[in-house]
This record gives sequence, C-alpha cells and structure tokens, in this order.
Amino acid sequence: MVMKLIKWILRGWPVLIMVLILSLHLYLINCFNINVKSLNKIVSLIAQIIGGVLVIYSIDSNIGIIKGKNLKEELITYLKEFPLFKKSVVISEQVTISSKSFANIKANVVRNPKTIDEKIDYLQEQIEKIKKELNQNVDELRKAINNLSKYFNEKFHKTNVTLNEIEKKVEEVSVGGIKIQVFGVFLLIYGAISGYFT
Repeated sequence: MVMKLIKWILRGWPVLIMVLILSLHLYLINCFNINVKSLNKIVSLIAQIIGGVLVIYSIDSNIGIIKGKNLKEELITYLKEFPLFKKSVVISEQVTISSKSFANIKANVVRNPKTIDEKIDYLQEQIEKIKKELNQNVDELRKAINNLSKYFNEKFHKTNVTLNEIEKKVEEVSVGGIKIQVFGVFLLIYGAISGYFT
C-alpha cells in the first residue's frame, strides 16, 4: 500500500521538483544575506533557460519518435533545401522488360472416325482430355487461391505490425514527453513570475 502511494506521488515529479525549487529559493532568501532582487533575476533567468531547453528537448524527442530524425537533422535538411542553392540533378532511365504468359494455347488434332467403335473411342479420348484439362485448371486455381491467401495474410500481418508501431509512437509522444513539457512550462512560468518579485 505504501509503495503504491510512493509510486503515485512520484508520478507527479514535475510538481514535486517545482515545490523543491520554490523551497530552495525561499530558503536562500531567508537564511542568507542575499540581495533579493538580484537573486530573483538570477533564478528567473536560469528557470526560463532550463524550461525552454526542456520544452525543446521534449519536442526533439517527439520528432525523433515520429520521423526518426532529431531537430538538428531537420534543421540541416531545411537548410539544404534552400531554393537559391543550385543542385545538380541526375536523370537516369531504366527499362524493364517483363514477359508473362497470359493464356495457354492448346491445339487439338481432330480426326474423322469412320466406324462406331472408332467414334466411341474418339469420344472417350475427348472426355479423358476434358477431365485432365479440368483437373489441371482446378489445380492451377487452387494454387492461385493459396498464393493470394498467403499474400493477403502477409499483408494483413504487416498492416497489424505497422498499426501497433504507430499506436506505440502516438502513445510515446502523447504520454511519454508530456511530463517534461509540463515541467519545462512550469519552469518558464516560475522564472517569469520570480523575476517580478523584489
């Protein structure tokens, strides 16, 4: 029970640190013979600088999570895209020739049976050929369906993995960096306020 309470309190570390900073600030004012106006200006300047740096750090980490780049890389990319710099453009052509069979060509030799026995034999041969072709077509169709099924299963799996990665990134951006941002904003506000007290 006590550990849960401690963990709950520590989750609000931005507020705890602000309370410690305020306590230290008041302690310095009360216990030492320091010029209050100068101390407040110094605390104000330091708090605003640290707060601004923390907010930039949080933005940088969020960009890193989303784009895989940091602010420095983004700035370099931005400067490289300056429109007045001339860039050499290389144009290359690629020719791809693909050969695929779209239809099976089948030729049947037709003979002209004379007797009834020959006609019956000929019909029997034709029935066997049709059965064989039908079985081949069914096998090809099964293979095509299996290949499509595998293809769509792989695509479905990749889509699920991608969605899970996106969900994790969104959660990291929205939840992970918010405490640092809040603390940075607290420092900025504290610095702005403490600069006015004498």
